Amino acid sequence: MTTKPTLVEPQRIVLSREDIFKASDIVTEWVSVPEWFNGNPAGGVYVQGMTAGERDQLESSMLTDKGKRNMDRMAQFRSRVLLLCCVDESGRKIFQPTDVTAISRKSMRAVERVLDVAQRLSGMTEEDVDQLTGNSNGQDAESSSI
Repeated sequence: MTTKPTLVEPQRIVLSREDIFKASDIVTEWVSVPEWFNGNPAGGVYVQGMTAGERDQLESSMLTDKGKRNMDRMAQFRSRVLLLCCVDESGRKIFQPTDVTAISRKSMRAVERVLDVAQRLSGMTEEDVDQLTGNSNGQDAESSSI
């Protein structure tokens, strides 16, 4: 006669406020960007996931004072994400807010590689990006005007 295994509830540890605040939970990853280093794959950047506050900042920067989408800022979405997520080996931001236009002039292939990692580390889904950039109405990139 066989008996069913007993399901044991996993141990749970309720975290305190102090536990949460002392946790090092922002992930950083190296991304090779040979396009930015004369084709040499040794060149790259550290990409760090956004904090909750940075994500709030990004989302609010996409809106006007009246809560409507700011089309100029939405056009700079990729550059704004890189601005928030590219860091040096010490975790300091490497770009300044004034660099948004210059970032937007870089190779899309390189920017997209860094952006993919930044979004993954920041927990951003494609649906999140579509909502932020106004592409959630079923319009795809091919049908948008250039």
